[in-house]
Amino acid sequence: MSETELLLPALFREADALAYAVGLSKLRRAQEWTVLDRTDPPKGKKGPYERCVDLARFVGTSIQDHSRLGLHWLGDQLRPSHFTGAVWLEKPKRKDGGIPFVVASPKIDRLDQIAMFIRVASSTQYARVAGRVFDCEPDEPPISGNDLPDTTLLQVAVYLKELAQFCQRNVRYGFVRRLENLVGRAKGKIVVPSNQRSNVQRGRLDRVFCQFDEVSIDTNANQILKSALSRCYRYTNRQNNRDSELSGWARQSEAFLAQVREREIGPRDWLGIVYCGLMARYRRPHKLAKMILARLRSDGRDDKTDGRKQITETVPFWLNMNELFEAYVGALLGSDYQAQWERQIGSGDGGFALSVRPDYVSTRLGVIVDAKYKEVITPSENEMLGVHQSVFMAGWSGQDVVRNAQGNDNSVSVAPQPADVYQVIAYAVLLESLESPVERVWDEVVIAVPGKPKGKNELMTTDWKGAPCLMLRRRDRDRMPLKVVVWPCDLPKKD
Repeated sequence: MSETELLLPALFREADALAYAVGLSKLRRAQEWTVLDRTDPPKGKKGPYERCVDLARFVGTSIQDHSRLGLHWLGDQLRPSHFTGAVWLEKPKRKDGGIPFVVASPKIDRLDQIAMFIRVASSTQYARVAGRVFDCEPDEPPISGNDLPDTTLLQVAVYLKELAQFCQRNVRYGFVRRLENLVGRAKGKIVVPSNQRSNVQRGRLDRVFCQFDEVSIDTNANQILKSALSRCYRYTNRQNNRDSELSGWARQSEAFLAQVREREIGPRDWLGIVYCGLMARYRRPHKLAKMILARLRSDGRDDKTDGRKQITETVPFWLNMNELFEAYVGALLGSDYQAQWERQIGSGDGGFALSVRPDYVSTRLGVIVDAKYKEVITPSENEMLGVHQSVFMAGWSGQDVVRNAQGNDNSVSVAPQPADVYQVIAYAVLLESLESPVERVWDEVVIAVPGKPKGKNELMTTDWKGAPCLMLRRRDRDRMPLKVVVWPCDLPKKD
């Protein structure tokens, strides 16, 4: 083993000595659903190559394993799944312990995740997906060198929304121990030594030094929330009120916690908090508060400098883009569409049962909507297609992009992945079978995907103007054909 190898942690080796060698620089610039290419050793050079890690050691059990951003095999290649964020590939025993980490950004260029989250959090959809969209591991060592943009603003937005929601329902009062020198009365237990020094020796016989408990909102658990809130409040004020929703959530929480003292929180303040009974509801807000306290300084700043170089540190965190996009679609659709729960369809004669759960249903309009977080590429991003507007889903072959019935090159429709079409058609058939007799006939099924709508798209109607569609005739000629629509859903982009 060379001298250079001895200086490196045991995990790192030359690229040609690893089963799936990936350079550390690539791990810090990963994208969801994008293959992490192997780092090949350069030809004709001797000595150590770029510091690499054997990524095959850290493949998760499934694409839903958020602890490693859904890292999974695609043939003989590795890629993360639908998570963005920064996580350790292996739980480190100490800070800077030589364990690699991966940082994944959205696959859609200039996607504004914060605007998506705020839109969802401002709607009724958030109560359904809270806790599944965002999470963090504040007890693990922070990750340095995370260059994801707007990481702080995203974490502040999540905390402010969760805290505002928590204050409305679950803030608890508790018993707080007081030591006071009372005049003309006694309360609780008399503290004899303090009473001797403060009153008897000074001739203040009208006073009694007492110790007692009283019910108050100014508890240690609430002081932790107030400290993190104050830092978020100062941070949002420095952002020139970019998002009025953040300021509104902060003012709402500030009003609830107005009688709670603000103070510095240290490691000892977390000791003795047992998350059981009613205190179990404090587990998640305290988890997010610890994330904020580790991210922001007491003056609301998040920049830590090392000489002239700015270093960004964050606790490990992840954002579930599948859940976020599904909730964002529901926020756009409005109150006419209701999120669905899982239903069981099965025979009563010992047959098997089938679970059905479409994303959104409008019984009034007769429309079923299923959200698919699959990228849509426009001609400006891919000029090779040479058409006015094209829709190309990630994972679909180029043959799926076809001309419409008129053969006009300036108008392109979509032949989507068959499995997605089969799924939404099955929803229409199965949901009709749940009603006896059938009370609702589903006229349209919609596959919502990220993209740019063509022309004006009136969301509150069933017109879906400009969206590619497929008409399926029914066996019963008296019924309207079933309309299968691919709806490119406009997502917010950064300027």
